[in-house]
Amino acid sequence: MIVDLREIPILVLNVPDDVKRRDFMGTQLDKFGLEGRFVDGIRCTPRAVGCALSHLKALRSSPSPPFLVLEDDCEFFEERFRYTFEVPDEADALYLGHSSFGLSDTPDKYGLRWGRLGNVHFEPVGDQLIRVFNMVGRHAITYLSERFIEATIAAGERAMIGHDFPIPGDVEYAEIQSDHRVLAVRDPICCQSDTQGGKYLATRESIVSVSA
Repeated sequence: MIVDLREIPILVLNVPDDVKRRDFMGTQLDKFGLEGRFVDGIRCTPRAVGCALSHLKALRSSPSPPFLVLEDDCEFFEERFRYTFEVPDEADALYLGHSSFGLSDTPDKYGLRWGRLGNVHFEPVGDQLIRVFNMVGRHAITYLSERFIEATIAAGERAMIGHDFPIPGDVEYAEIQSDHRVLAVRDPICCQSDTQGGKYLATRESIVSVSA
């Protein structure tokens, strides 16, 4: 299938009173000629809980796939950006950004596998894509199948109430990747901007080049 960012819905998570980030994302979308719809995010403490609830809110009211969900610190690389991606028909999701954090190989005393730097497991899929199995990140996910939407909703709920304490939703998202056909572009077209408090250093480089 061909995924064209100009032709699919784009949902942008943003807490309404965070005007700086809303303006930042509006500028990003305008710069690349994309149309997005802001989804009012949920602010609470700890911040990771609000982020997880915001993703759940977007997915529970999402359009039919394919569609793209962006966090509001997502910055596109002008030199890498492109609109269209050819992906296998059986793909469940396409990550447009990378994270250098992968789930640890062994769980802690609570049975949780936290993100560990430089531990992303992946394999090539042709020249332009990779399949990821444990990548901890979700700042730019294109959802391609209903089954993956359902699985990520369940993962987000587990992050909130499935453990002795709430955990970051992207940890549970990473846990379900090996059970689905989750792809990523070989060279990320976006990162989490440091100007917006994002994890720029962990998301600016391709995990393929870092691992080479």
